[in-house]
Amino acid sequence: MKFVLAVGLAFMASAPLALPMDNGFCIENAAEFQGLFVVDAGEFGRWSAELAPQGQLCTLPSPTPISGFVSVFTSEDAVEGCSRLAKSGSVQILLDYQDFDRCQWQTRP
Repeated sequence: MKFVLAVGLAFMASAPLALPMDNGFCIENAAEFQGLFVVDAGEFGRWSAELAPQGQLCTLPSPTPISGFVSVFTSEDAVEGCSRLAKSGSVQILLDYQDFDRCQWQTRP
């Protein structure tokens, strides 16, 4: 699995935001965990970044609504992690990280 560092390619924030970028979606780290977070919007792009607690990573703005999925891993070399579908306009919030897709999530709005 290849990851692309998100700096300059997607929107990253150190504090939670109210909503994702126009027509996109975000992942937010509300856990006491630091790892590799991914937003994947298929043909619209895939971005990843190491996020500390309270960090956020979003897709780029889009002229049309886009959906995809978000994932989180302990590191770039990890084989197992957690993934979740993400709809346009949503923020997928990681509440607790557990290996093997046993993470606890919340969706906003």
